[in-house]
Amino acid sequence: MYTNARLLRVHSFVMLLAATLMPVAVMAVDLPPGGSAPLSGVSGGCGPGTVIHETSIPFQINSSGGTLLYEGTLRDRIVRLDATGTLAFVRQVRGSNGALNGRVAEVACSGLTSFLTDVDYSTTSVGTVTPDTGWRSNSGSVVGFQFNESPVYGAQHSKFLHAITEAVEYEEAGKCTIALTTGEKATMLVKSPVRYTEPGCRPIRFEDVPVGTMFPAGGSFASNGVLMHLEEFYWDVGSCTNPTMNGSVMIDDDGLACGSGQDLMVNNVNVAFDYGEPLTDLVIYFGEYGGNVNLTVNGQCVSEAYVSNFPPMVGGVTVDVYEPNPGNGCGRIVLEGNIYEVSIGGQEFWIDNILCTPDVCFDDDVPPIAELLAPPPATCVCDPTQIIGTADDANFDQYLLEYRGVTEATWHEIELGTTPVVNGLLGTWNAAGLAQGHYLIRLTVNDACGHSATAVNMVWLGTVFDNLTVREPDEGDILGGTVCVDGTAWDNYCFDEYYVEYLPQGGSGWNPVDPTQPVYTATVINDPIAHWETIDLGLPDGEYALRARATDDCGNGAEEYRKVVIDNTWPDAEITSPEPCDYVEGAVNVIGTAFDANIASWRLQYTGGDASGWVTIDSGTTSIVDGSLGIWDTTSLEPCAYTLRLLVTDQAEVNCNSAVHHWSEYTVSVNVGTCGDFDVDDDGDVDLYDYYWFEQGFTGPNP
Repeated sequence: MYTNARLLRVHSFVMLLAATLMPVAVMAVDLPPGGSAPLSGVSGGCGPGTVIHETSIPFQINSSGGTLLYEGTLRDRIVRLDATGTLAFVRQVRGSNGALNGRVAEVACSGLTSFLTDVDYSTTSVGTVTPDTGWRSNSGSVVGFQFNESPVYGAQHSKFLHAITEAVEYEEAGKCTIALTTGEKATMLVKSPVRYTEPGCRPIRFEDVPVGTMFPAGGSFASNGVLMHLEEFYWDVGSCTNPTMNGSVMIDDDGLACGSGQDLMVNNVNVAFDYGEPLTDLVIYFGEYGGNVNLTVNGQCVSEAYVSNFPPMVGGVTVDVYEPNPGNGCGRIVLEGNIYEVSIGGQEFWIDNILCTPDVCFDDDVPPIAELLAPPPATCVCDPTQIIGTADDANFDQYLLEYRGVTEATWHEIELGTTPVVNGLLGTWNAAGLAQGHYLIRLTVNDACGHSATAVNMVWLGTVFDNLTVREPDEGDILGGTVCVDGTAWDNYCFDEYYVEYLPQGGSGWNPVDPTQPVYTATVINDPIAHWETIDLGLPDGEYALRARATDDCGNGAEEYRKVVIDNTWPDAEITSPEPCDYVEGAVNVIGTAFDANIASWRLQYTGGDASGWVTIDSGTTSIVDGSLGIWDTTSLEPCAYTLRLLVTDQAEVNCNSAVHHWSEYTVSVNVGTCGDFDVDDDGDVDLYDYYWFEQGFTGPNP
């Protein structure tokens, strides 16, 4: 009798859902197995509801030779309809490459065997391309949408395509195949409806039915694959008499049954649980706030003013009640024994967390363990990042791993886990496409007793190297000796290392400016990032490329380049005329060389006589080789010894000091004026005759 009753109830439930589906999709096409029909579209698509699952699945279609013909994403969406609580499976093809010539002719998805399927497309959804025909395979498993008149091509998007079912649960067991007009295909896993046909006790928490959904007495509905039948309620206290079928149930989230999340409000109706096989134990969380309550176990019905008044044995099963405030609050009922039939109901009555026992929750007041171990707080993370931690409890239910930007309001799922994890992998955060910055990672762990725990870490997602700047040298600088490479090599949280290297003009390989430290592992901000000892390295003068490059822990990098000239050669400075100790007078043409490949300036100067310090004769900024350095006008100078000096300076900034350059100095001492005219007889030479007259004038006649 139990099996026959259960089959009758399942049949009634399916018929009820089929009937409730009809008003929702009156314009859609109900496709039987082997059927096909033209599609005209429905305003509003599958109807009002809540999106309970959505993902975008990337795919590519290639030719037999490997040529890319089409690429895009398949949007896989599940909507729980407000009117019925059942599921609509919605798909959309979204092309992403307008340069390709492939055209989508058909989308066919499997996993619908034995389910009703009202199919059509939304005329009001995003997308522009509409299907013209819907079809269903002979087995009923596959439902297809054909784009015969207008295929989807390039970067076009189709309208939303839907198949409304009577399912209340789903799993990843279906496949969608996207075919081009030329026959090439791509197939991917998608969600599909599931009907739990295997008997067994599964926890009921009512989280899979939309809040506000109401079911009248005489009907049925399902949560987590367990059917519940809404049966007559008995108003009389003390005996199960005076029945009524005027009650109903409704999903709410008021928490009045002391469970977690959503619960079921029960009003003048009994809820019978149809597990399909006998149970050994059962736990029911409840809340009672007025009116009497009913309990039926294995055919024995009791009706009492409060749950705490239930007898200790009903239907051969032990009844244990935990209720701190009888008649006005919440508690738990534990049924222990062989349970073949069970129902419970009341007035202003709530139930939640219907669980298979033993009821470990009676003594479980300890929240779950939620720990995020890696990455540690305030550290760098990359794409992808493995999240390590612990999500555990003696009565573990599930954990949810999420992320959001610190300025966002919405959390995004990383992983939903249904098995405990201890110091292990909680999930992998695929952060591709996210902007660099601070993010929060949140782990929420729930146990089967309504307890939860949360851990939150803030991390830095690195997607670019933050700051690599070379302030000095500037482009085209002429440098000598020690070259100070000054700037910034810094990255927020993720810094790894940087390099400073040089390449001679015409060279083929980069070399570290400091061979003893080819890699730098400390950040620098507005300070020297490296020293280049150009003399110690024996580098010849000439043009060089200078490169600074840096990387972070995520492999992001940055590079800065400068072209510079190395000049370690001292200028040439030489005076070839007049020569040392020469006697000069009048306008003296000073001949010599002032040369450097990168000359800055030269100065010709003299000192001596009544001159105070060095007096500039001439100067210039271009090289002179064996040429006139200037005309020295000596006509107004006192006859005396003088020194000429030639100073030559180049442009090279030496040893990191812009005020220090290579310079060379050359000096020569000469005499200005003559010592007298000793050629007394003007015969062109000085001889004894001339000396005679000198002696006469200096000492007088010889004795």
